[in-house]
Parts: sequence; structure tokens; C-alpha cells
Amino acid sequence: MFVLVVILDNNEGDPDDEPPTADVDDEHPHEDTMAPSAALKKAAAAASKKTTGESEADYPPSAPVRVVSKTYGLSTYDKYAVSEYAEGSSDFYEIEFYVNGVLPEVGGYLATLSEDGYTLKWSRPIEELLFTMGHLKSIMGEDYSPSHVRVRAFDDVTQAMFKDKVEPDASGVYWGDPQKVHLKEKCTGTVKALAKVYRAPTKVEAIKYKGRRSYQFNTIVSCKVQWAERRKTASVKTKTTVVDMFDVPSSQGTTPSPGIQRGRKRDWGGSHQAEPHRGSRVSQGDDISDASDES
Repeated sequence: MFVLVVILDNNEGDPDDEPPTADVDDEHPHEDTMAPSAALKKAAAAASKKTTGESEADYPPSAPVRVVSKTYGLSTYDKYAVSEYAEGSSDFYEIEFYVNGVLPEVGGYLATLSEDGYTLKWSRPIEELLFTMGHLKSIMGEDYSPSHVRVRAFDDVTQAMFKDKVEPDASGVYWGDPQKVHLKEKCTGTVKALAKVYRAPTKVEAIKYKGRRSYQFNTIVSCKVQWAERRKTASVKTKTTVVDMFDVPSSQGTTPSPGIQRGRKRDWGGSHQAEPHRGSRVSQGDDISDASDES
């Protein structure tokens, strides 16, 4: 005879029982439950904390990149001075450019105002001849030859200009980037320019050319431009004249002058406009004169 014995667990379904847990690393308790991307980030951060004893001082900054200029330059840069002054209720800037030599009366320079009114653009052209082989032939003379190393080197310059599509205008001159003078106040209107020529100092020796002594002259170009905003108040010069209000001669009018009345004091207080007070000097004088007339 067989006997079947069944043992039932009375603690099944007890709320105090804890679910089974997996072994957890004490140093990284949540590592197994992390997402793959989070785990990679944590590993990278831990690796970054490890060092070999080096610091930023062991890696000096790299040298700045040195910029090499082009083989030609057409931009303008002249010495200048900026002054501001007022005329009546308007303010102006006057920018003076100092140029060595004499500028042509037509096409020698260009001064314009930027669209925003805060920048004066100044530029001067240069002759096309200076960027051709013709001027090099004049300098080298008999040594000039198309195969000469100097001539071939200058040909590289002209080729670079051709590659950059730099061409002269109809007058045979090149115009490069203008010189910019940034102004504090906004300006408006047209720039008024005036060129003034003066002889160079005596320390600049004269040059003999075709049997004649030629002296150097320099140019000052004044560019005047008006501020956009006008002054609210302005100092106005007035003219003052002196007018003689008393003892005007009779020839100045049609009414005869009464002259000076002796025995009566002149009324400077305007007593003729109001009745004099009793006991005043004016009334006493009138009483005395009336008494003398009756006598």
C-alpha cells in the first residue's frame, strides 16, 4: 500500500515576503539596470578621470595662423584727422586727409558716405601703367628682357591680378577697397570735398628734371559732412545799438522839444501817469510854482 503525502506551504501569498533579487555590485548598484547609452557615457566619464600626471601646461597653445598678403595691393590708406564743430543749429564733421603729392582735379579721389551714415569712405586710384611691363622696362633699361628673372617674377603679379578679375576703369586707373573712417554720430547728405595744395617743407630737396628744378607739393583734402540730427538750441550772434531816449534834438521829430524847465525837478518816476501823493516832492514843487505865478 502506497501513501501519498502532500506538504502545503502556509506562507504562500504572504505580503511580507520579498521578491527574489539578483546580486548587486555595492560600488555600482544601478549599473545592470542602465540603458546602453547611459552606461557608455558613465564609462567615458570614468576614463576621463584617469590621468597620467599631465596638465594643460604640458600642451602649449598652437602658434596663430600667419596670414600672407597678396602679391599686389590696391587699397587706400592715408593719414587723416577728424574734427567736429557747429554752424548755427547744425553740426558737422570735417575729415582731413593728408596726401603726398598733387592730386588730379578730376578723378583724383572719391569720398562718399555709407548707407547707414556712420562711415566715410575714402579712396584714391592708381595708374594702370604701374602694373604693366611698360613701367618695368623704363626702370630696368637695357637689362630688360622677357627671360629675365625679375621680369618673370613680375609677370606672376599680373597673372594673379588677371585671375582675380582686377581690371582698370575707362580712365585707365585701378580702384581698390576704400579706406573707412567710422564716425560717432550719424551723418546725412553729400560729402563736400575741397583740396588744398601746399609746398613741401624745405628739407625735401628739389628734383632736377630736364634742366629745371621741380619742388614737391602735397595736398590736404577736407571732407565736410553734416550730422543727421540738428541741435535743439543754438547760440545766435546778435547786434546791439545805442539809442538816445532823452533830450532828442527837435530836428529828429515834428513836435518841438519843450526844453529844460528850470525851477522844476525832472520826474523820473513816471508821476505823470498817476496822481502824485500828498506831500511828495513833485506836488510841493507844483505848489511852489503856482504860488510864484499868482504873485
